[in-house]
Amino acid sequence: MLRPKHTPPSEAEDEAGEPAEFPRLVPGISSWPFFPEKVAPDGRRLEEGMSIVGSLALDRYIMVPNPKLPAIDKAVRAIEQSWSWVEAEERLRGLGFRLDFEELCGKLQAAGLVLGPDGKPVAADSDLERNFVRIGSVSLRRAAPVFTWVGRSLPVMLSILFTLAAVLWLRGAHPAPARLSGAHVRELSFAGFWRHFLLLAGSFFIHELSHGLVAARFGMPPRKFEVGFYLGFLPTFFLRVGGLYTLPPWRRVAVWAAGSAGNFVLATGAAVAMTYGFGMESFWARVLWLNVMLGLFNLVPFLPTDGYFIASTLTRSPNLRRRAWASLRSFREGGERPSFMLWVYVGGTSVIVMALFLSRMIWIIRGFAVNPTYSTVRLALILFFTGVVVLRRKRRNALKRTARNAR
Repeated sequence: MLRPKHTPPSEAEDEAGEPAEFPRLVPGISSWPFFPEKVAPDGRRLEEGMSIVGSLALDRYIMVPNPKLPAIDKAVRAIEQSWSWVEAEERLRGLGFRLDFEELCGKLQAAGLVLGPDGKPVAADSDLERNFVRIGSVSLRRAAPVFTWVGRSLPVMLSILFTLAAVLWLRGAHPAPARLSGAHVRELSFAGFWRHFLLLAGSFFIHELSHGLVAARFGMPPRKFEVGFYLGFLPTFFLRVGGLYTLPPWRRVAVWAAGSAGNFVLATGAAVAMTYGFGMESFWARVLWLNVMLGLFNLVPFLPTDGYFIASTLTRSPNLRRRAWASLRSFREGGERPSFMLWVYVGGTSVIVMALFLSRMIWIIRGFAVNPTYSTVRLALILFFTGVVVLRRKRRNALKRTARNAR
């Protein structure tokens, strides 16, 4: 499971709580184009363009339609130069604009673009942050020149690799399906767990390295490497690449697709190693199987993986996950029925999450007969991290209810 590297921009239409007092914004807020305007051959506008407003340093943004961007831009400047709602509204009216300041500030606060009482940015109110339990991180700022140099050389390196792979494939360097049987079997022991974990970590490393190299080629070297658990039970390794959303859409898609491409290249190398008898055939079969599965899984659009962000970009449907669950909550409370696309997303997400969770539980339960100590430890860790996610969500919902009651 790969967690996305960035917090998606929050749409200006998303529901968010209003700040209790006049906010102080984080420094350096600016705007960038996000989706270009779609125009028909006869000049008719088919779909308005979108922009993002936020902080490149924090990699946090809100999304606004281009027609509203001038007003939002002026409102942000008015907030930065004022000390009260009245003063900010007078400044904006003097520039010929009118806007709901408190609604705008609620969006900025939800995106983590407001300073708290301690002078630090408040936490971003995103699904990813609430559902992810971080257990470690490493800064990559010193490695930025290396990523940039390799990223610039990437086309030549890929050309050589793909040419070599094509030649070897034509010469028969690919294993028969029967030779892959049993490659996915994991041993129910601590030693087996560590062997599988190291293979998984290595495959994730190639996956994330591929993201980082393509991002660096576009001038966005990765900032940090983080490890943790998504939803409390899915091990997650990912790079933080600041500023990805300021890139043009096709470059964003290239960065997100690079991870799975890296896994498929590694799987090809494992197939070559199996065919030419470099030894350790069982090991190379596991590498091949694991990287093919990892590459395919990260293209699934129903979890916050690379496939979700690729699909959202290609269909110009950002924040599909948040909108889908918000529509479902509204429908349960008597609102409008969600669209077909939102129903498909909610159903697909629910099925995949339940399947992943149940498969892990079944594997652990089966393991009690073979190695009860190992299975008990794994079950305890899953329950612990899942409990952290649940408690975090309950605390957030309680804070929201308290804020609504106070208003």
